[in-house]
Amino acid sequence: MPTPQRYTDRQRDLFVTAGTQGQDSGLYKARADRPNQAVQFDVSMVSAMGVHVRSEFGEVYFCDEEKRIFRSNLDGSNMTTLYSYEGSPSGIDFDPSRKKIYWADYELDAIFRGDLNGEHIETLVTDVEDVFDVKLHINADGSGHFFFSSPKKNAIYMADIDGGHPHLFIQGVSSTRGIALHQESGRIFWADSSDLYAGNITTGGNREHIASGFGSILFIEIDHYDGRLYVADYEGNAIYSMGLDGSDIRKAMNVTSPRAVAIYTNVTRNEHS
Repeated sequence: MPTPQRYTDRQRDLFVTAGTQGQDSGLYKARADRPNQAVQFDVSMVSAMGVHVRSEFGEVYFCDEEKRIFRSNLDGSNMTTLYSYEGSPSGIDFDPSRKKIYWADYELDAIFRGDLNGEHIETLVTDVEDVFDVKLHINADGSGHFFFSSPKKNAIYMADIDGGHPHLFIQGVSSTRGIALHQESGRIFWADSSDLYAGNITTGGNREHIASGFGSILFIEIDHYDGRLYVADYEGNAIYSMGLDGSDIRKAMNVTSPRAVAIYTNVTRNEHS
């Protein structure tokens, strides 16, 4: 019989993009147990947007909607402008099988992907207005697809991993924005203005209203170690976390005008017979 495993948290860090356009906009890092001691990374940004942590390589990727995508180490060192182009990158994700980053650009109405060395940008999807976020669903064999949202179209779309066959997946309620995937439960989560919803990750059906009462949610994230959903409430000036059923809502961090949040959990694995 398989040996049971227990994960013991050593440290959980929050990476948060925040700030209004041109005013203290940047990437912040704080320990989850010390949220009032956030440190701002040393990088000049106009309007910080999506953020993604590659925990296995100790790197973080994040977008400035004024034309740039950055990469740095988790402590803010080795800051690099990975891409600089005429566009407005917003949501971002990483494909571990192909070693490429994917991002949504709401100005160019497109989904792009590129190499980790800042080269070979590919346009995967065009002609969907106001694309905002993108999240990849990768299978064990490397196959998969991605989801992307459009607040203007109030919808979530799905496309093949190389951008083929884009089609409507979920019609939202008001203004569909950030997306998060929880493959263990087979659900897709999304922010819809001030509310949160979940549905079946394969069919888009079985829609559930998870939580409401926030100011204006932009991006969301799932911590897969403790099974909690994190949301960036731009108007509420806070990061919140909750159970995947919307229960036990907690304020995780006070921060002015948060856009996105990513979680890094440094854990030890203890095996017991």
